[in-house]
Amino acid sequence: MIAICVFASIGLANILKYGSILKPLRGLLFKISFFKEMFSCSMCLGFWSGLIISIIVYRLGISESALFLLMPLVSSCTFQLFDVLIDFLIEKSSPHPSKPYHFGYDKL
Repeated sequence: MIAICVFASIGLANILKYGSILKPLRGLLFKISFFKEMFSCSMCLGFWSGLIISIIVYRLGISESALFLLMPLVSSCTFQLFDVLIDFLIEKSSPHPSKPYHFGYDKL
């Protein structure tokens, strides 16, 4: 359960900081100095994301309802990690670093 909470915290922080759907909300929050500072500090945003996840797990207990709320965040984090890994592998497998190899899709 700890691993799920860690990945959920990372997913929540990524969504809060980089999610395009939350861009209007971030614009409003940045008018408040506390939130502007929090979003500019990854450790701060990670701390508050972890605290939110901890409260969810504490209040709901280790149950299906807690997992139901956490799994989308875990999925977001996992996808982000794999996306970065795949981009890295594609870049490293390219015979020309300036032109990444795209598994032949550029010939379509």
